[in-house]
Amino acid sequence: MSGLLVLLLLTPMRIASGQSPVSDHSEYASIVGLIPFDRSGHGSFPATGFVVSSEGLVLTAAHAVYRLAQKPTHYRLVVIWVNFQGEREYFLGTVVCSQPLPYDPEKAGPISAYTKDLAVVQIEPVPLEPVPFWPRWPQEISLPLPGGLQYSYVAHTDALPAFAPIRLANYNPHVGERIHVPGYSHISPIPGLFTGKGSVEQTFTGADGSPLFGMFYSNPPRPGASGSPVIDDSDGTVVGLLAWGAKSPGDDQTRGGGVSNAALHHPCGGETL
Repeated sequence: MSGLLVLLLLTPMRIASGQSPVSDHSEYASIVGLIPFDRSGHGSFPATGFVVSSEGLVLTAAHAVYRLAQKPTHYRLVVIWVNFQGEREYFLGTVVCSQPLPYDPEKAGPISAYTKDLAVVQIEPVPLEPVPFWPRWPQEISLPLPGGLQYSYVAHTDALPAFAPIRLANYNPHVGERIHVPGYSHISPIPGLFTGKGSVEQTFTGADGSPLFGMFYSNPPRPGASGSPVIDDSDGTVVGLLAWGAKSPGDDQTRGGGVSNAALHHPCGGETL
């Protein structure tokens, strides 16, 4: 597992307006995109999270919300979502808890210690009025794509909907298990348009004792998929969370790693999910 790098890209992006291509992606309504925005309206391409309670609790990678954990007054988290009707909405998110990391995920270089890279986010409605130190949130934000396309997301300002939590498995991933990894990415701000596929290659224990696993991809996830659910092809349950991706020369990111299911049920050492 040496030489793995964090999958999340931190690429500048601005709030803008634009039209959204119409598509129905309601089957991915348990998966959300997570974007830290600074006070000037700059953000990064999405990381990914997945809903684990009907009240809007989301599991993601700790490094995906690293900026908010380090400077909570400088960043707000935007949560983008495709609802059950295929409509694109955005919310805000509050970091409930985030595991400390033994490295700085914003600095290039291999990860030296693989640990429980997990965080929990609570989805919240977008406020109608400005909040201290923050401007009024726009009615709509748009995410640019290669080729000049933009996907627009409308602010959700009223009560939260009843989310559809994704089902966590009651077993850990095992070697040879076929998996897929749906998530957001720098080329697709809708989950499912680019889904990683592969199999579990190895299981091992992290530096902090956490159960971890490595994957070999036939179709690798793309940057931005950090925090995606790793789903068992056979029964559709989540067996882990994607945390790392390979960037070794010539291998086209064909290997990655994640946090096993046993840790997902206790993401921050507290209540069971």
